Amino acid sequence: MHEAVRLTASPVAYKDLVYVPVASWEENRPSDSAYPCCTFRGSVVAYRIKDGTQVWKTYTIRDKPRVTGKTDAGVEQWGPSGASVWSAPTIDEKRGVLYVTTGDNFSAPASDMSDSVLALALNTGRIVWSKQTTPGDIWTSGCNQKGNCPGPDFDYGSSALLEKLDNRRDVLLAGQKSGVVMLWIRIREERSCGRFAWRRVASTAVCSLAWLATAKEFTPPHRTSRASLPARIVWTLALPRSIRRRAGD
Repeated sequence: MHEAVRLTASPVAYKDLVYVPVASWEENRPSDSAYPCCTFRGSVVAYRIKDGTQVWKTYTIRDKPRVTGKTDAGVEQWGPSGASVWSAPTIDEKRGVLYVTTGDNFSAPASDMSDSVLALALNTGRIVWSKQTTPGDIWTSGCNQKGNCPGPDFDYGSSALLEKLDNRRDVLLAGQKSGVVMLWIRIREERSCGRFAWRRVASTAVCSLAWLATAKEFTPPHRTSRASLPARIVWTLALPRSIRRRAGD
């Protein structure tokens, strides 16, 4: 296990397994210019409840980190890294998968499952499908101090939401730190997954969606969706009629 692991979300138990999302605080360590950034990879780990044995582990970055160069001071740089899973998995019993959302990369090269929504098979951890919404998002506290980060730090900081339309069709929602909410209507078919049915800017304030999507007051977008923000501001989102018609096809 990486020495900078941070468990920021609750594990989720389902039948005889418990699913643990794994994140890290390593993206804060490059504030020390002598730190060889970065080697952590986000993951989800499934353990057997009865005895704690590991059943599977799936990384959100396929390739292991390698040395990619050195700083002007001669400090080794490593990558790819990051793509933490900051929030609890969402179980989809009907399709036999769990959904997780991921954060940004900590170092180059950027990977294809950072800032993404992933569907993993419950029994094996196989990645059934993935959809990245902000490619090339590389961010650490080190580059932030210098003002030269390649990416905007648009992690998904909250869980995906599995909801139903009025016609009982399942949809998947995910709120990103960019202040944008995404919605998928085709979540069963691997070949067509990840095509946005709807995206809407909910807020211009970074991090607002990290709070919003965890609020129990958040309701499906086919109705008026509301949440009371910490400052007692209320905003609404409504699913466009054109998407409602498509979702009913």
